[in-house]
Amino acid sequence: MRRLGSGTRVDRASDAASARRVRRHGLMTAGVGALAVVALAACGGSSGGGSSSSTSSKSKTTSKPSVAAVVVTASNAKFGTILVDSQGKTLYTLTSNGKPVACTGACLGVWPALVLPAGTTKATGGKGVTGLGTVTAGNGKQVTQKGAPLYTFSGDQAKGDANGDGINSFGGTWHVVKVGGTGGSSTTSGSSGGSGY
Repeated sequence: MRRLGSGTRVDRASDAASARRVRRHGLMTAGVGALAVVALAACGGSSGGGSSSSTSSKSKTTSKPSVAAVVVTASNAKFGTILVDSQGKTLYTLTSNGKPVACTGACLGVWPALVLPAGTTKATGGKGVTGLGTVTAGNGKQVTQKGAPLYTFSGDQAKGDANGDGINSFGGTWHVVKVGGTGGSSTTSGSSGGSGY
């Protein structure tokens, strides 16, 4: 034991224990502080690379988010301007006596339905594409053009292939969807610029 100036005695063992507690408490506080910094950085970090501010500004966005067209037009040497999906695959309809026929079951293995991408609720078309809509199908919302469901053909391997036109199978005849053309399915050509925006 030692005596401090005003008559207070302090045990050296308790001094050492107190020092350890202070160091331990300091380390815990530093550890908690480091965790708090990491947590804040993870929650509120910016991808801009500069410094970030702890204040946030609430601003209203006046523009709508850009939505990629599900259906666009393409030029085809044999059929002229046709409808294709966003990957450039030719689109077809199945009809019997001029009326749309649904492709189901084994048919979908050969003629995959054009369905909206996940999170998309409305069929959108590029310039010159009109009359798009959707119907509920087993695998999501299927895109239609003037009420006729749209399909791609497994026999088309490259952009611009149109190997399925005129095939009679699955209860009807398959037609390339043409823009402003005659025969098969066609869309109306117009200057409206598309739909769904």
